[in-house]
Amino acid sequence: MNLGDTKKIAVVYNQLGHDPRQGKYIPNPQWDHYTQSLFHPLLDSLPDDSDQMSLVDLGAGAGKWSALLHDRFKDVTAIEPNDLLSSRSTMLIKKLGIKNVCQVNDHMPRCLDSIQPAAVLMAESLYLAADWQEVVDILLDKRSLKWMAIADGPDSTLNRSTWDTPYVSGSRRPLLMGDERMLIDKAETAGFDARLIDVMPDRWLLIMEKKHAHR
Repeated sequence: MNLGDTKKIAVVYNQLGHDPRQGKYIPNPQWDHYTQSLFHPLLDSLPDDSDQMSLVDLGAGAGKWSALLHDRFKDVTAIEPNDLLSSRSTMLIKKLGIKNVCQVNDHMPRCLDSIQPAAVLMAESLYLAADWQEVVDILLDKRSLKWMAIADGPDSTLNRSTWDTPYVSGSRRPLLMGDERMLIDKAETAGFDARLIDVMPDRWLLIMEKKHAHR
């Protein structure tokens, strides 16, 4: 994907708007600082044979990453529980004329029973699961999984009671500083190589790749 394509996606994405309940977002002619910081490290970490793989974008939001990565994968399944964001994702994909992205309105961990992903992306969505450790365990146990990227960081949203997610109750286990080390341990125990990339001072990108399936 060239720079012109990413700018086109950004313009359409911003035109469709962003639900303010989903956190602070400042429209930008291109992308917010977090997206710009994550974009190249994520692309550089994709497996060499990604064009032969199906990607599951878990917690796809308004479809930003599904749109940005659609031409790097054979196809993309975008799973999002929020009705408004899911509808915006559908509009984004339609307006951009993208044909290989399928939209699913569902949430974790329920949706995990029906998928057999080769690749998984969770960008700022893992921490919204009621039990994110269970989600990671289920995914790492999938025989089909070869590659997974988690872009996240310590949870700073605990007081946002207006977030329209399936898990707004206080029982949700937040991501804390240092939990990335737990995720690395889980990955290595399950037979994955894991490497951590600092994206911003409080945000990281964790790449998990099945051993003997290297790039």
